[in-house]
Amino acid sequence: MKLTSSNQSPAEQRAIADLIEGSNVLRQTAYSLAPDIVTVAEHIINTLHNGGKVLTCGNGGSAADAQHFAAELVGRSPVSATTMALNRSLLARFRPWDGQAISW
Repeated sequence: MKLTSSNQSPAEQRAIADLIEGSNVLRQTAYSLAPDIVTVAEHIINTLHNGGKVLTCGNGGSAADAQHFAAELVGRSPVSATTMALNRSLLARFRPWDGQAISW
C-alpha cells in the first residue's frame, strides 16, 4: 500500500511515515498495557467505593497530568482525589534520594 504521493513534499512524506509509525507504537502499547490499565482502574474504583482517597503525583509535565487526572475525578463525582504535586508539605515527606518514602 502506497502511503505517500508524488505531489507531497519530502517533509510531508516524512510526517506521514512518522505518524504511521507512531500509530503502530500506540497499537502495540494498547495491547501490551491493557491488562495493567484495567487492574489499576479496578484498584482506583475499589479505593473510591471504600471511601479511600486517590493521590496523584508527577514532575514537570507529569505533574500537570497528575493535576488534570485528579481534577477529572473530582469534577465527575464527589470523590476524594488530590495531586501531591501541589502540596509542598506532603512532597517534603518523600525523599527518593535517600530511599525514604512517605509513611502514613
